[in-house]
Formats: sequence, C-alpha cells, structure tokens
Amino acid sequence: MDWTAPIFRGLTSLTIDGIEVPEYSSNIKGDFSHMLSALENMPSLQTLSLTGALPPQHLNTSTTRQISLPALATLRVYDEVDQCAHFLDCLVLPCATSIVIQPYEAEESDANAVGCLLSALRARLRDRPIPIPILAVEFGVDSGLVAAYTSLTEDGVTPHWVGEPPRSIGVAITLLTELAPSGWIPEFLEMIPLSSVRATAIRGARDLTVEVGRQFFDGLVDVRVCEVVGEIGPAFATLISTCFPHLERLCFRGINFGYRDVDDEMETPFRETLALSLGERLLNGGILEAIEIEKCVGLTQDIIDRYKLSSRVEWDWCGLEE
Repeated sequence: MDWTAPIFRGLTSLTIDGIEVPEYSSNIKGDFSHMLSALENMPSLQTLSLTGALPPQHLNTSTTRQISLPALATLRVYDEVDQCAHFLDCLVLPCATSIVIQPYEAEESDANAVGCLLSALRARLRDRPIPIPILAVEFGVDSGLVAAYTSLTEDGVTPHWVGEPPRSIGVAITLLTELAPSGWIPEFLEMIPLSSVRATAIRGARDLTVEVGRQFFDGLVDVRVCEVVGEIGPAFATLISTCFPHLERLCFRGINFGYRDVDDEMETPFRETLALSLGERLLNGGILEAIEIEKCVGLTQDIIDRYKLSSRVEWDWCGLEE
C-alpha cells in the first residue's frame, strides 16, 4: 500500500491494530522513517490509534526527524515502552487534546526507556500554545494507571475508565512496570497543571504507603471530591487526615472497611484508622460535607456513628456486621 498517495491527505481517522490483524507484518510496517513520511502525508488526521503497530527502531539510527500533525486531537499508542518513547519523540502535536500511552509491561531494565517516554510526553504537552485544563486525576495504583481528565461527571466525580479511554481524557499513561510507582508517577504529575483539579479517584491501592501517597496527593490542594474504589490499605486512611485541604465529599465504593494486613494481626483495621484520621482532620479545621458509602463491607453501627461526628454520612446500609 502506498501511504503517500494523495488520497490520504484528506484522511481524518486512522486505526492500526498489529496484534488483532496478523497480516499487518513487518513488511507493511516498514521502518520509522517510512511511517513518519506516511503520517506527514495526512495533514487532516484528527484521530490516530496504533496498537502493536510501531516499526522497530534501527540500532544505527540515533536520531529521527520530527513531523508535525497539525490537526491531530486524539492520540492512542499501545506498544513496547521504548517504541512508544521513540515515536512520541518524533511528533509535534500543536492541537492534541487527548494523549493516551499504554506501553506493554516494562521490566526494571527498561528504566531508561521509561525516563525517555516521560521526557517525550512532557515535550508533547508543551506543543500546545495553551495548556489543556485538567479537572480530575485518577490513580490506579496497583494497575499502573494515571489519567488526567478535562471534565467531570454530572455529579462532580472523576470519570470512570471502562474498556476504551473516555473522550474526556486529556493525558493518560498506563505503565505496568517492575519500577515502583513512586519512581515515575510524581514526574508525570509535574507535567500537568494541577491548579484546576477538583476531583480525584483512587482505584486499587491496597499497597499504597503513606510516603508514596503524599508524593501523589500533596499537589492536589483544591480537590473537592475524592472517590475511593476497590481494594484500599490503611495508608490512605492515615493520609486523609491532612491531604486534600478543601475536600467536601469523600466517597467509598466497593471497599472492605475491615481490611487489615493478613500478616499483621495487630494492625488496626481500615475503618478504625479512618475514624481516627477524620477526627484529626476535624480538629485541624477540615470539615467534610459528606461521606458517601456504597456497596462496601466490614462496617459496624458504632463506626458509622463515629464517622457521623465528623460529617454527614450517606450510606446504602450494605455491609453491616453484627
């Protein structure tokens, strides 16, 4: 196929899946230079999605020219971490409003490639004359996801990523890696403007520590709604005593309030640590308007009453222990 044919100059959307389509062979992939020439011939391209479709970088190619995709608004790339980094470094995206990078699982040996990927992503976010306003940030701590959204849901919470990335994503990266999240997530957060963030969601953070949590949350000073979904460890309960100084709503969805480390029978359950933290928050002037509890387990009437001392509690009456 001649990707430089004139017909492609009017193309507005391109999706290539090199995993689902085995016929997309290395002969079709060509090399990076060939792909860049093809994309450069698509000035009207607004949406580009590439899955396992990036050509291998030749070892004797130390530098590759950059091309501008002047109309591209949405970019999705799923590939090896070093391939993602190199491809992103070859682009200029003056109009991009949504960038999602999902490298395959990275090993500890890929640390340099992860650094290059973050550096390239930072450069692409600077291509826009005006930064994209970010209203919500989602952390999938155990899944290696950080997503920044340009809008909220109707009830003011963070959009939920199910299957395909939502249209409201401004920039996101899913990096399943042997590297600790603290080794790359803080750098990612430094790239995006956090001053307008009003909501955050923490999903699957059983192994979150207090130290790492502070690295993630200390920049989110104007968050009004915090949603906690799925497994969560006691560190978050400790963090809530001081994080998110302007928080108004704290929402729990599908968590186990009775959680404690199975290897530490002396550890205080999540529900108890949370009650203590809410009390400390109240003493320090942090007044919550509402605590929302939905489809959770491990609750007791006594603990609900203690939460009510700090805030109005909206509870669906699920998960009550005798």
